[in-house]
Amino acid sequence: MERKLIGIDGITIPIALGKPISLNGVFSGKSLSGIEVTVRTRDFAERKTIEDLLARGKATVDDPFVHRSYEACIRMHSHSFTVGQDEVSSVLTAEEIDQLPPFSSVELNGMEFPLLDYDEYITRDKIGRQALLRVSRELFPKLRNVLRSSAIAFKSRCR
Repeated sequence: MERKLIGIDGITIPIALGKPISLNGVFSGKSLSGIEVTVRTRDFAERKTIEDLLARGKATVDDPFVHRSYEACIRMHSHSFTVGQDEVSSVLTAEEIDQLPPFSSVELNGMEFPLLDYDEYITRDKIGRQALLRVSRELFPKLRNVLRSSAIAFKSRCR
């Protein structure tokens, strides 16, 4: 019988201590994976390892439930102990980080511009976009007119 383990940045945890979770990706539109893990320990070194993992906030997860590895955000959902006893219990989640698909160009008001760099982010429930465009001398006056418009229609083009 094969012994399956959950791997989080090289830390191995028996599969019986975890359960799979599923999330919806905001940027990618894909279904994302995750794991909820319940860890009980008396060992100070193990507690320190968990604290260090939480302090980093991100880790590479080897997920036996979906049979793949992914970058994940690590969070603690609960932490408990009993006064006078050394055992500490923690519930951690590792949630796959949502990734943007790569873009090669953007379209602004019907004009296509090649990209050097692109980033999307969410702040206060709004999506922000930053793009570094490659603009030729011929396209620069047209871009200037687009940016002077009161409204800009935006489309991204995947690679």
